Amino acid sequence: MRILFLLLFLARGLQAIEYQKAFTYRLRKGDLKAGEAIEHLKKLNVNYLVLVFELKSDKDSPIIYKDKLTPDDSSLKDIIKKAHSLGMKTVLKPHIFTDGWCAYIKFKSEASWQRWEEYYKYWICHYADLAEECNAEGFVVGAELWRTSQREDMWRNIIALARERFSGFLTYSAYYPEIQKIRFWDALDYIGICPYFSLSQSSCPTLAQLKKKWEYWLNLIEKWQKKIGKPVLFTEIGFPSIDGASIKPWALEDKARVDYDEQALCYEATFQATKERSWIYGMYWWHWEEKDDPSGFTPFKKPACKVIADWYKCLP
Repeated sequence: MRILFLLLFLARGLQAIEYQKAFTYRLRKGDLKAGEAIEHLKKLNVNYLVLVFELKSDKDSPIIYKDKLTPDDSSLKDIIKKAHSLGMKTVLKPHIFTDGWCAYIKFKSEASWQRWEEYYKYWICHYADLAEECNAEGFVVGAELWRTSQREDMWRNIIALARERFSGFLTYSAYYPEIQKIRFWDALDYIGICPYFSLSQSSCPTLAQLKKKWEYWLNLIEKWQKKIGKPVLFTEIGFPSIDGASIKPWALEDKARVDYDEQALCYEATFQATKERSWIYGMYWWHWEEKDDPSGFTPFKKPACKVIADWYKCLP
């Protein structure tokens, strides 16, 4: 299967397809520690840096704009240059932040939809141009925009505009229930999935139990993936360091007990369960943040760090 994917990529004029040992870094305006953080990721054997940055859309408004946390273009360029200097490849992944979850963006009138689309196209073109200028390797054209992704013609237009400007690979990052409803996967190079799956009903799971549940989910994805015929990236995946992280990996429970071991076990189970799935070409772990965050997703200064470093060292 990997030989087939390689031939498809070479036919598109892309670089040889490879496993992306990736980590996500959320770049904010005024971030003075990003360069140091990327150096630390390099020591974890990360070979792809996924730069997430935000654009804002207010509730029920079709306007998309930079807010106070959106990094300026020069900061993005500097971080891409820094990553390349360390031998890492880069992926740009703009996120739309709203007053709620971006998956719920929806408009009552076609006029509002059309206006949102024009704003979105503007920003995708802008950042696709920036990615091309900086020789980034990948670009994520959208992330978890569940209610917009059913507008197939709109997304094919957006992808075509990105393709005109950017010569690297393109993907869309879909929340799992969204993937089978999307009809434009053929226009992209990778299927992008956010596999925030419940892996246990216990806050004290065993490695074997977590792997067994992963096998269930992976078998479902593989059956569907074979019909699409595209390689898969897990474009957002992660576990908070709390008791019950394996039950609701997407959730940060304010009153949950800190549990570094469960977070590390979830990472280990994920690597073990996915290593033989030849259609998976990388995981974009959410997310690296160098601050004291005992219950958060970041594995910084937690046992999960060693799990990542060890696996990324041995994976091809």
